Amino acid sequence: MHKLRKFYYDNKYKIWGIIAFIVLLLASIQILNELVADNDNINNQQQESNIVNNINSENRNTYVTTNESVITGERVDSTELESASNIIEEFISECNNGNIEQAYNLLTEDCKAEMYQDIDKFRELYYNKIFTDNSKKTAKIENWILNTYKVNISNDIMATGGASTNGIQDYITIVDENDTLKISLNNYIGKEEINKTQTVNNIEFQIIEKNVYIDYETYTIRVNNKGENNIILDDLTNTRSIYLEDSNEIKYYAYSNEIISSLLKVNKGFSTQIDIKFSKEYSTNTARVNSIVFSEVNLNSDEELLENEKVTIIIDL
Repeated sequence: MHKLRKFYYDNKYKIWGIIAFIVLLLASIQILNELVADNDNINNQQQESNIVNNINSENRNTYVTTNESVITGERVDSTELESASNIIEEFISECNNGNIEQAYNLLTEDCKAEMYQDIDKFRELYYNKIFTDNSKKTAKIENWILNTYKVNISNDIMATGGASTNGIQDYITIVDENDTLKISLNNYIGKEEINKTQTVNNIEFQIIEKNVYIDYETYTIRVNNKGENNIILDDLTNTRSIYLEDSNEIKYYAYSNEIISSLLKVNKGFSTQIDIKFSKEYSTNTARVNSIVFSEVNLNSDEELLENEKVTIIIDL
């Protein structure tokens, strides 16, 4: 200890000089890293601004505000952003010019089938609500998430500096359909075929498909009662008894108030088809939905059961 103390006193100026140098070096590195990061951020912002300005440089009905996702912060590729902007521009232009058939033909087949089965329904449910007040519409486009864009349609988007006045907000999804870009409207994302069948307690469940919207999903389920008793899948007294469950054990509950109770009652030898809406938002969450759960199934509706005598049926997806 004495030798160590003597070494320190004999060399303390050198030691403190080395310490000061190291501290100064680390501080300089930190400052340089921050300067580089700031410069990269400025360059990215400038590049993003250039991309957006190039798209908006023409006399258009649409105006792109950013290529950065509002949800994830990720930036969409400039080519993809321009393509998305162009197809939305084409749609708005056709509607502005009263070309309803041309606008309708820009929709995906799934969007037509799910939302607007024919051009008359499209005219009534979408076009007439937005484009029939004799004023030209413009649209502000924001990159929302993945291939879905938040679009605010209003009377004069440029005159208000990008603000939407008396406008309608929609979420439009861009889909490559047979090598041609098409759009899904009215918060509708698209359809996924599932076609999985499972039999539990002599009840055959066929999960046919799901339709995805910006803030919920709807599953189409066919139920075939092959047992000897009449059944009730749920009496709808519990708002959390029907749900999806993902790989992280997160539950997404059904909108039980929108289910027709009679469709959950299946007599022996009969079948029913149900559309059940679940509160699951469209996102980049990669957790897979593993199952649909009916947690309060009455396997014999002709007999009065106690609450704890109901069974849980899990349908794998």
